[in-house]
Amino acid sequence: MVADTLQGVDLRWLADRIDTPFYVYDATVLQTRIDAIRALTAAPGLQARYAMKACSAAPVLARMRAQQIWIDAVSGNEVLRARAAGYPLHAAVPEVMLTTDVFRDNALDVVRDYGVLPNIGSPAMIDALTAVGYRGPLGVRINPGFGHGHVQSCDTGGPSSKHGISTHACIFPHLAIRP
Repeated sequence: MVADTLQGVDLRWLADRIDTPFYVYDATVLQTRIDAIRALTAAPGLQARYAMKACSAAPVLARMRAQQIWIDAVSGNEVLRARAAGYPLHAAVPEVMLTTDVFRDNALDVVRDYGVLPNIGSPAMIDALTAVGYRGPLGVRINPGFGHGHVQSCDTGGPSSKHGISTHACIFPHLAIRP
């Protein structure tokens, strides 16, 4: 059953005015979630990042930025959406980070051209960055070798996970041979 109203707003009237589909966000709920995240990361040296793949709507990104929540993007296009929402790229402090398992589409160009911090998940990503001329800092995504998602068959941190570099793999010799 679909509700006809949300917090007193006639959704059918809204659909007639702006067409469908449309998304409605509750700013109070969003702010409550942001406040909870900020409370968890209030200690010195901690910084919250929003995984914008959850929702990259401009008003949501604007609110995150206004509350000093930084961005974790998973594609070059998400980085560009964060930029459009006012997040600075080429910043000394990387408010936008690109975390991906492989570089697709425009990701390498965006890292190189806009100076966004790449958070690498494999030693091969270093070669890809080097090949396009990137010589900046790196984040390294570590796979702790344990952990599963919401079910046992969803391995997001265990030995069969594709996410991150295993704690058993040493990438530092790989880094040392780079010019």
